[in-house]
Amino acid sequence: MDALCMALHIVYSMKSWNDAILKSVNLGGDADSVSAIVGMLVGAKYGLCKELLEQYKFVKVWDEGKIALKAYKLFCSWFLLKQSNIESL
Repeated sequence: MDALCMALHIVYSMKSWNDAILKSVNLGGDADSVSAIVGMLVGAKYGLCKELLEQYKFVKVWDEGKIALKAYKLFCSWFLLKQSNIESL
Protein backbone atom coordinates (compact mmCIF):
# COMPACT_ATOMS: atom_id res chain seq x y z
CA MET A 1 0.00 0.00 0.00
CA ASP A 2 2.89 2.37 0.70
CA ALA A 3 4.24 1.88 -2.82
CA LEU A 4 0.91 2.89 -4.35
CA CYS A 5 0.65 5.99 -2.13
CA MET A 6 4.20 7.02 -2.99
CA ALA A 7 3.62 6.45 -6.70
CA LEU A 8 0.42 8.50 -6.71
CA HIS A 9 2.17 11.35 -4.90
CA ILE A 10 5.08 11.32 -7.35
CA VAL A 11 2.86 11.35 -10.44
CA TYR A 12 0.70 14.11 -8.98
CA SER A 13 3.62 16.32 -7.98
CA MET A 14 5.89 15.98 -11.04
CA LYS A 15 5.39 17.97 -14.25
CA SER A 16 6.51 15.33 -16.78
CA TRP A 17 6.82 11.58 -17.16
CA ASN A 18 10.60 11.85 -17.15
CA ASP A 19 10.66 13.77 -13.84
CA ALA A 20 8.29 11.23 -12.28
CA ILE A 21 10.40 8.25 -13.34
CA LEU A 22 13.65 9.87 -12.18
CA LYS A 23 12.11 10.76 -8.82
CA SER A 24 10.78 7.24 -8.28
CA VAL A 25 14.01 5.40 -9.12
CA ASN A 26 16.07 7.66 -6.88
CA LEU A 27 13.88 7.25 -3.79
CA GLY A 28 15.66 4.25 -2.37
CA GLY A 29 13.86 1.60 -0.34
CA ASP A 30 11.22 -0.10 -2.46
CA ALA A 31 12.12 1.95 -5.54
CA ASP A 32 11.56 -0.94 -7.97
CA SER A 33 7.93 -1.44 -6.96
CA VAL A 34 7.23 2.29 -6.76
CA SER A 35 8.86 2.86 -10.16
CA ALA A 36 6.84 0.06 -11.76
CA ILE A 37 3.62 1.66 -10.53
CA VAL A 38 4.80 5.15 -11.56
CA GLY A 39 5.62 3.79 -15.01
CA MET A 40 2.10 2.43 -15.42
CA LEU A 41 0.51 5.64 -14.18
CA VAL A 42 2.57 8.00 -16.33
CA GLY A 43 1.94 5.75 -19.32
CA ALA A 44 -1.78 6.17 -18.75
CA LYS A 45 -1.46 9.90 -18.06
CA TYR A 46 0.93 10.99 -20.83
CA GLY A 47 0.55 8.21 -23.37
CA LEU A 48 3.24 7.17 -25.82
CA CYS A 49 5.47 10.08 -26.79
CA LYS A 50 8.64 10.51 -28.85
CA GLU A 51 10.89 10.78 -25.79
CA LEU A 52 9.51 7.59 -24.30
CA LEU A 53 10.11 5.73 -27.55
CA GLU A 54 13.74 6.88 -27.44
CA GLN A 55 14.10 5.45 -23.92
CA TYR A 56 12.46 2.22 -25.05
CA LYS A 57 15.10 1.79 -27.75
CA PHE A 58 17.83 1.72 -25.08
CA VAL A 59 15.93 -0.88 -23.05
CA LYS A 60 15.41 -3.02 -26.15
CA VAL A 61 19.11 -3.01 -26.93
CA TRP A 62 20.06 -3.74 -23.33
CA ASP A 63 17.48 -6.51 -22.96
CA GLU A 64 18.22 -8.18 -26.33
CA GLY A 65 14.50 -8.84 -26.83
CA LYS A 66 14.16 -11.21 -23.86
CA ILE A 67 11.23 -9.39 -22.24
CA ALA A 68 9.33 -9.24 -25.54
CA LEU A 69 9.92 -12.96 -26.06
CA LYS A 70 8.64 -13.78 -22.56
CA ALA A 71 5.56 -11.63 -23.14
CA TYR A 72 4.90 -13.40 -26.44
CA LYS A 73 5.26 -16.84 -24.85
CA LEU A 74 2.97 -15.84 -22.00
CA PHE A 75 0.34 -14.57 -24.41
CA CYS A 76 0.56 -17.72 -26.56
CA SER A 77 0.21 -20.02 -23.56
CA TRP A 78 -2.80 -18.00 -22.32
CA PHE A 79 -4.37 -18.06 -25.79
CA LEU A 80 -3.90 -21.83 -26.16
CA LEU A 81 -5.33 -22.43 -22.69
CA LYS A 82 -8.34 -20.27 -23.53
CA GLN A 83 -8.89 -22.17 -26.80
CA SER A 84 -8.72 -25.54 -25.06
CA ASN A 85 -11.27 -24.40 -22.46
CA ILE A 86 -13.65 -23.24 -25.20
CA GLU A 87 -13.36 -26.53 -27.12
CA SER A 88 -14.04 -28.59 -24.00
CA LEU A 89 -17.42 -26.86 -23.52
